[in-house]
Amino acid sequence: MDNIRKVLYNEWDPYCVKGDAPNDEYDFCIAPIYRLLTQKPTVEKIADCLATLDAADVRNKKDQLIKVAHKLLEIDVSIPQ
Repeated sequence: MDNIRKVLYNEWDPYCVKGDAPNDEYDFCIAPIYRLLTQKPTVEKIADCLATLDAADVRNKKDQLIKVAHKLLEIDVSIPQ
């Protein structure tokens, strides 16, 4: 979850608060992203989810959302056994 938080704060940052707000600014998005990642989604599905989580996000264009989605897909969300 910390890795998701870092990507959302450092890469996605639709409110442009990086450095000015606590790094938990986008914690409300962690659960839906985590659930989605456990389902082995496509990059486009994650980008769509990011766009939906912040419908007013005009800063992040589709190509930026795809870049963020790729970074999120690199996160291992499997539960160690």
